[in-house]
This record gives sequence, structure tokens and C-alpha cells, in this order.
Amino acid sequence: MQDLLGDDPSAIAAFCRGTRLPPNATLLPGLPYSFEGEHPQTPAILDRLNALSVDERRRLARCVEPCGDLIGALADFYHRHLAFFDLQNTAGLVGAGGTAHEAYLTRFQALLRRYQQALLDLHAFERQGGGRGAHRLELQARVCAPRTTS
Repeated sequence: MQDLLGDDPSAIAAFCRGTRLPPNATLLPGLPYSFEGEHPQTPAILDRLNALSVDERRRLARCVEPCGDLIGALADFYHRHLAFFDLQNTAGLVGAGGTAHEAYLTRFQALLRRYQQALLDLHAFERQGGGRGAHRLELQARVCAPRTTS
């Protein structure tokens, strides 16, 4: 634990409170931990992640790893544009509703492709050293800008 948190007793205490671990615990691979020990939702989030199977946690980690620090932007996109969808029940749409839904999905897929490209461009820019210039701001704006039309 000291390798991650150093010798700061308050940081170690906050980490232990959030993760419900004793200060001398060994951190095991494949389990979720949080540096946001004081955040009120930390225990609920860790409980939810711990309830996943080992295979599900491994797949989730592989999905998150390529995004690095951009995972926050991806989560924001999900909450703004996807969280309200009932994707499990979309197969029940038929007739005119199905046609309208198909047209909406086509627009949504275009939006998703634009967002994916914006994330890839920003990620590539940051891998090349990034910087603080106008180009970075433009790339970040492309990632964060809400777009509802195709």
C-alpha cells in the first residue's frame, strides 16, 4: 500500500476507509480499489465491482486500459447520451416504430462514430506529448461537445 500512497498516514487512512481494508493489507490483483476513499459513493461502487465475476472484472479492466485518463470523458458521454436507453427491449419494436427507431439508430451510430474518432484523435495527441495549445482545446471540445443531430 505504501508503494501507491507513500508514507502519508492521512492518505493511507482515507484509502483504507474507502476500501474497508486494514492499513497493513496486501493489495491483490484483479480486485477494485479506489483513491477516492472519502467520496460517499466509493463503498457502493466497490461493492458493485466486487459483485462482478473475475472474468467480468478482467474484461472491464481491458476495456478501460486503452482509454487511460480519457475514461472520464467516456463515462460522461455514456451518462449524457446512452444511460436513458433501454437497449435490452429494442428488439420489441416493429412496424413504423421500428422504422423510426432504425432511423434514430443510424443517426446515433453516426454520433457515436464521431465521438469515437474525437477520442482517438485526442488520445493520439496525448500519446505524442500533447501540450496546452489551441489544438488540445479543439480536440477536447470535440470530445465533450454534446451533439444531438447527425
